[in-house]
Amino acid sequence: MPSPPSQNKRLILSVLLKLLIFLGLLISSIPFFSSLFQTDSDEDKVLKHFSAHDISALERGSIQKIKQSSFEVWVYYRTLQDIEQIKTMQHNLLRDPLSKLSQQPSAMLPEFRSLNKDYFVFVPNESMKQCQVQPDQSTSGHNGFSEVCYRGFFDTAGRALTAYGSQQQKNLMVPAYQWRDEKTLLLDRRL
Repeated sequence: MPSPPSQNKRLILSVLLKLLIFLGLLISSIPFFSSLFQTDSDEDKVLKHFSAHDISALERGSIQKIKQSSFEVWVYYRTLQDIEQIKTMQHNLLRDPLSKLSQQPSAMLPEFRSLNKDYFVFVPNESMKQCQVQPDQSTSGHNGFSEVCYRGFFDTAGRALTAYGSQQQKNLMVPAYQWRDEKTLLLDRRL
C-alpha cells in the first residue's frame, strides 16, 4: 500500500491531468461552436451577388464592355461635353426624360441615370427587339448611342430621343451596381 503523501501526490496529478484534458477539449471546441453561430453581415450577403470589375484603364469618351453570365454590360466614361449636354438637354426632346417608364435602380441620379455622373453603366440593347446599340454622334452634334432596328438614338444617359426610332422604345436599361471605390465597379450578377 502506497504511503499517504504518495497517494496525495497521485490524486493531485490525476486531478491536474483531468483538468488539462478538459481545458484542451474546451479550447479546441471554441472554433467549432463559433462557426455554428457565425452569420454573414448584411453587406456580405449583398456583395456575394456582385462581381468586381476594374475600370481604371477607361478614358473619357471610351467604353469598357463587361460580359456577365447571361448578358453584357457597357461602362461609358462620359466626356465633359457629354455631361454638359445631359444637363442642358430639353425634356421635350426626350421620350421619357425622368425615366419613369424605364428599368433602372431607384438610387440613380435622375438626369444622369447613374450613381456617378462621369460613368454611364448600361445594358447595350434597346427595349423592343433587343437590338444592340453602337456609339454614335448624331448630325446635331450630340454624342450617344444608335441602333439599326428602329433607327433609334439615345443620349449618353441612355434616354431615347423622340425624333428617332419607335415611340414604344424605352430608355436603355441600367443594371444594379455599386462602386467599391473610384475605379472598381461592382455589378449585380442577377438581371
